[in-house]
Amino acid sequence: MSLFRKIFGSKPDNKEEELKSNERGKYMPEIKLPIDEKFTINFKANGGKFLYCEDLDEIFQSLENIIQENHWEDKKALCI
Repeated sequence: MSLFRKIFGSKPDNKEEELKSNERGKYMPEIKLPIDEKFTINFKANGGKFLYCEDLDEIFQSLENIIQENHWEDKKALCI
């Protein structure tokens, strides 16, 4: 442990640690996240990336960027 961490302490890296049920009050209800939010949390935790697009042009631009980033210019893909 570094000297600065010993003196100043360290902040928790994960916000979910603050909301664990064992740290909450005994009679507080469990926090139930919607299934889509659970999916996004697990997806990002496993290295997935989300791109939020507001219109069709942004979707095409993001797809083009993904293709270039991964060198998939000569590959075929099926988009439904």
